[in-house]
Formats: sequence, C-alpha cells, structure tokens
Amino acid sequence: MISQTQSRRGWTARAVAGAAVVATVAAVTLTAAPAQAVGPVVNFTYIDPSTKLLTTAGDDRSGATAVTPAGVNILDPEFAVSENGDTSVYGLNTTVDAVPQDSTHALVVTRAGVSRVLATYWDAQPVISADGDLVWFLVHGNLYRYSWTNNATSAITSGAQFNPTPVSAPAHAYPFRLSISPDGTRAAVITNIWNPTVSTVGVSGSQIVVRDITKPSVPLLWKSAAYGGVTGPVTAPEVLPYTLAWVGNTKLVHAVCPDNGCLHWTTSVVDVSAAPASTPVTALPALDDYYGLRSAAGTWYAWKDVDAAKTATFVTMADPTDTVTAPTPGSTTWTGISLRQSHIPTTAPSGAFTGLAAKLGVQASLTLSSSLVPTGSRVHYTGAGAFPVPVTVVSLAKEQSVVGVGTLRWSTDAGRTWKVVGPTVYGGGLTPRLTRNTWFQWMYAGDAFTSAAASKVTMVAVSPAITIKVTKAGAKKIVAGATSRVGGTIVLYRSTGKTWKKVVTARISAKGAYSFGRSTLAHGSYKVVTVADRFWASSTRGLKL
Repeated sequence: MISQTQSRRGWTARAVAGAAVVATVAAVTLTAAPAQAVGPVVNFTYIDPSTKLLTTAGDDRSGATAVTPAGVNILDPEFAVSENGDTSVYGLNTTVDAVPQDSTHALVVTRAGVSRVLATYWDAQPVISADGDLVWFLVHGNLYRYSWTNNATSAITSGAQFNPTPVSAPAHAYPFRLSISPDGTRAAVITNIWNPTVSTVGVSGSQIVVRDITKPSVPLLWKSAAYGGVTGPVTAPEVLPYTLAWVGNTKLVHAVCPDNGCLHWTTSVVDVSAAPASTPVTALPALDDYYGLRSAAGTWYAWKDVDAAKTATFVTMADPTDTVTAPTPGSTTWTGISLRQSHIPTTAPSGAFTGLAAKLGVQASLTLSSSLVPTGSRVHYTGAGAFPVPVTVVSLAKEQSVVGVGTLRWSTDAGRTWKVVGPTVYGGGLTPRLTRNTWFQWMYAGDAFTSAAASKVTMVAVSPAITIKVTKAGAKKIVAGATSRVGGTIVLYRSTGKTWKKVVTARISAKGAYSFGRSTLAHGSYKVVTVADRFWASSTRGLKL
C-alpha cells in the first residue's frame, strides 16, 4: 500500500519550502487582540506541531486537552469533527516512520468513548456529517459512507471515479482532499500529482473534480483547470488543499496558489448547479490568503497568517460567498500556528480517542530463506503481521495492511529457552550464525489498533562440519577427526558399486571428536556420515583410500 505519510505528504513537504508558510514551533502562546464583534464563541480541534490532536474548551489554547493519547499520531490533516463535537473521525498511525509497514494505520471514528476502525487504508482526509452519524472516506478512488447508527459501511461508487489520471513512474497521483455537500449529494475531491524529477519538495500538478454521488454513473458536475502538470515548472499554479468547503449544497469555495511557493493565494466560489461547460466561478477577494474555511452554529470561520512570526488570526462571517460584506476579525490571535494545521470549530469540545475496545486481529508469519544450512551459516528472515479491516466493513473485506516491526526469537533447545533478535523491521534481516538446529518465532507486540500475535515456530536444520584425518597403524588405518556438533553417532561407509555398506560406527565426544579405531580398509571410496537427531541434521563428507 502507498503509505499515508508518503502519498499525501507531497503538498505539505512543498509548503515547507516557503519559509514564510510553515513554521515549526515548540510552544504555543496566546496574545490578546483588540475586542471585536464576533459570532458565537466556539471550540476548536486542531493539530499541534508535534502531530497531536488537541481540543479547546472555548477558543483559549492555554486550556487545550489532548484528543489522541501518547503513542498515537494524527496524520495531518486527516481528521474531522461533527459540529456538536460529539463524534470525531481521524486517520491515525502508531509511529512517524519513513517505512509505513513499521507502523500501523487506522481510520477511526469515536463517539461517547466508543471507537471503531473504518479502514486500514484510505486516500484522503475523511468527512463527517454535522450530526456525526455519517462518515465519508475514499479508498483507491472509490467513495464509501459509514453510518454510526447502523455500524455499517456502504460503497457509494465502484468505478474509481475519484482516482486521478494515471501517470508514469516515478511520478504518482493521489486524491488529497475530500469535501461532501451538506445534503450528501455531491463530492468534491482535490487530486495531486507528485513528480520528483520536476520538484523534490511537493506536488507538481493538481485539480478539483466535483461529481454527483446520488447516481450510479457518478456524473461529472465540474472540473477545475489542471494546474501545474507533471512536466510543468515548479512555479506553476496549484490548488490549495486546505480551502475546500461547501456553502450550501451547490456552492464550493476553493483556493488556488499562483505558484509553488504559495505565499499568497486567491479564493473563489463555483456554483455547480449549472452545466459543467457554463459553470460560473466568482472571485472572493475578502477570503484571499485565508484557509481552513469551516462552519459551526451558523457562523463561518477562516484562518490567516498575519506576519512572518506565524501569528495567526481567524475571521467570522455569516456567508463566505458574500462579496460585499467583509468578514469580522476574531477576538484572539495565536502564535505558532502553521498553514498545514486544520482548525475545526465545534459547539462543544470534541471527545477523546481512548483506545479500541476490540482491536484488529493480526496473523503473524515468518519466512526463512532456507530450512537446511551448513554450520556457521546465517539465514535471512522476514517477519510480518497482516491485519484486515473489520468484518463489519463488508465492502472493504479484501483490504489488508501489513506491519513488519516486531521481535525475532530463537532457541537451540526446541523452545525450552529463547534468545531475542530485535526489534525487527519491515524487510527482515539476518539471523545469528547457526551452529545447531535452531527454532525461530516472530513475535508482534500489538499496539493501539492491533492485537499481539506470534508466528508458528519454524526450525532451521543445521548440518555439522566434518574434518577427517587418516593415519596408518601398521597394516591397518585409523580414520578419525572432529565435527562441529557434540555427542551423537558417526558412521563410516564404503562404496560397493551402487550401494553403501556400513563399515564401523563410533560415538562423537563432548568436544566433537571421533575415531573409528584401527580397521583393515581396502582401497576405494568411503564417506563419513553424522546421524541426524533432534538437535543436528545429518552431514556427509567423502574420502578415498
């Protein structure tokens, strides 16, 4: 699967390139602004610079509390909160890692302390209805809708209509932002193209597509210009992903950056009730350079960075599409807010994710590159745990994710005692050098979304090394030597045409030495064979006399 941190981070990485756009701030401070006439005081749910999700009690950040617990990270900007704050849905992972299989991902919905997993892979940030009952999300370009009341997910589309046009490697395209009209009839999606040969810091192409999701054919209602382009310059315009909001059921507010620096952007509204060929687009200059347009309790909120120190302020308005009445400045400015952060207003603080009552089951497996090796060899191993989406999500039953971080343990006494190699990572590694039969098991400890699991115990058989020395003792010969095993039986055989005849048997000492004693041995082909037992495989070495 394409990782959440790799596939949808392109725009964020690009934004970092504009020094005036994104700031990494260790602490957040509050500064009072002159009193203004504002709409109802609401709460805000937002992402702090350490990728934790927080919620305020009112709009005072100093009293913010955590929505996500330690060890769980929000995938910016992939979260949504119902207008009343009682239901939240968010894309989460357990570590921030360049290798996605070394952490687990889950799209989780939470209400009244109960949390459920919707998917283990998704394309873009989810959308939640005002009352919190419905959640929309994209998987491989198809739209799904989850109902909390029914605890069921249904497929809205099946033809991957929201997948961008395929591009050639190394470029890749992906849906980045989803927005659903209040009546649930229309979906708008921002799609991005990232091409490292054109820009190493972000997207190189973007477009908005709006479709009617009430009809099986999912007809196109409107499509914006294709900004940038796979082969275009990095200074080409692109869609700003953090301003995409429906005002009513037909009007979509969106923004476009004039270049990849995106220090400023223009905001417009499109009315998709007209035919696509004649869809009017109206500029909203009062909202230029604002982002995160959201509504709560009949009031709309938008954010703006007001200086190079990343002081941010918000404005309120009754109608964002009003081109005459200017928005009203908010009553608070906050230092340390960056463009990449979303701020969702709600009429009450959002509830916290405290964990899953029923975690996803994991099927652990261990693959070893060989089942029989000579003594002193190392074997490549790969440990992994596969976990599907919940069975209640029937339409996504074939979706499956893999986690590779765990622990490899090994035993040379058939599992009575164990030693540990770890932690292991996705892709595996090499075992210690093996000197006798060794039993292996890959262990997965589980995390916030998945249960602990262990693979089946697998044995690698080890054949001991043999050295041979022949000495004369009068008319007889002594065949002796050493092996890399201790104890057990060793046999001397003589070739008699097509078969081998046992000549003499000896015991291997506690130091690995053996001797067949004085024997009358005719000229010919011989072999020395150690007898396999529980702790060593058989081994053979030939000699001529």
